This record gives sequence, structure tokens and C-alpha cells, in this order.
Amino acid sequence: MSFFRASACLVLIGLTSACSSFNSMQAAVGLDTSRHLLKDSKLDNWEGDVDAFVVIDESELQVKPGQTAGNLYTKERFTDFLLSFEFKLAAGGHSGIALRCAPPGGDSQSGDSGNSSKAREMFQAYDPASAGGRKDLSQSSMEINLIDDYFAEYSNLREWQYSGSLVGIKAARRGSLQPAGKWNNCTIQVKGRQLSVMINSLLICESDLDLDIAEGNFARGKGRTSGHIAISAPSRGITFRNLIVKDL
Repeated sequence: MSFFRASACLVLIGLTSACSSFNSMQAAVGLDTSRHLLKDSKLDNWEGDVDAFVVIDESELQVKPGQTAGNLYTKERFTDFLLSFEFKLAAGGHSGIALRCAPPGGDSQSGDSGNSSKAREMFQAYDPASAGGRKDLSQSSMEINLIDDYFAEYSNLREWQYSGSLVGIKAARRGSLQPAGKWNNCTIQVKGRQLSVMINSLLICESDLDLDIAEGNFARGKGRTSGHIAISAPSRGITFRNLIVKDL
């Protein structure tokens, strides 16, 4: 077989695998058995820094004007699930979705903040948008980063910091994110030790949590098999809507 034909076959196999994963994720989105996390436009399903957030226009979650927000956690715990939501970033906007994390105040094995001075210094060196002193979920749990990739100040991000990446572990394929001010749809699937992320219908990140190694102090809680879903302390502006979760 020629080199060209062999390369073409490998590309086809990769595309077939990606399409299969995409289709299986899409098929799992069944709104008939799913639950809206912003029930009746309220934050009754959430704990953490609830007072810093507000629901506007009956469906859109964002930080209150003039507030500096911390993390927001679901009251419910999840094991295997599919999370679907939309998000819109302001210029330079930054947040993230943490998975299988402990509630506020958990220990290091179950999702502690991981906010030691050494860990905080390491994170701030990588992240220009870091809010010093926050409970950094990218270290204590698994966090999918949501960040304005096009913002000039973020030109030196690590590969695993771009939107859709599993922070500290697996970089996402770039190019799926809409510019600031436009809505994006995101689907995150966590099943057993497999994690997948789609943004705007493109499969951009897949991780085997047993095989992919975390860098430094990141994702120390990736061994957890269940926990809360959390919105990581937003900075510079992000809005969420239609947060829907389905158990798998």
C-alpha cells in the first residue's frame, strides 16, 4: 500500500471514530428524562457563592454587576452523566465547568480547593485570568475550561487551557469557539473513566482518565467516581443558559 493510501485510511478511521463518538453523545441527549439545573429560573439546585449570581431574562445565569464571584456547586451529586448547556463569553471572559467535585470545604481526596500557596503560584503562572485566593477547581477536580480564546492577553495560554480542554490533562482541538458576544453550545459526557467534550457540534476533546496524566497539581480529584458539577469562579464575564443534565 502506498504512503498516500495508508495516510488516507488512517484519516478515514479517525473520522469514523470521531463521528461514532459524536453520534453516541448526541443519542444520549434525551430531554424527556433530563433535568434543568435552573429550575423555575431560580438557584434552588445550587450552593456555594449563590448570592453573587443572578438569573436574568428568566433563563440566563451570570454574575451580578460589580460582584466578584466564587464557585457555584450543584446540590446534587452525579456519577455518569451528560451535561448540555449554552455559554456566551464577554471579551476576555473566563470560567469553567468542574466535574465530580466535592462540595465547598471537601478534603484533598474528595475535591478540596487545592489552594496551597505552591499550587496557587503554579496556577497563576499559567493563567492570566486567575483570581488569586479563589478555590481553584482545576486543581481539586476535573475542570473543562471556558475562555475567550481570541482575547489578546491570552496569547500565551498553555495548550490545555483553551476552551473545551481538560485543564492540566488534555488539550482541546481549537477552532470551534464563537467570537465573544455570541452563544456557544457545549456537551460534556462523563461515563466511567471516559470523558468527551463537544463545542458547537464538534467533538474537540476526549480523555481516558486512567491513561491521561495530570500535570503538576492539576486535577488531583480525577480519580473520583462521583461528585458535584460546579461552575468555576467566572472572571471578565460569561453567561450560561439551558443547563440540562442527564444521568447515564
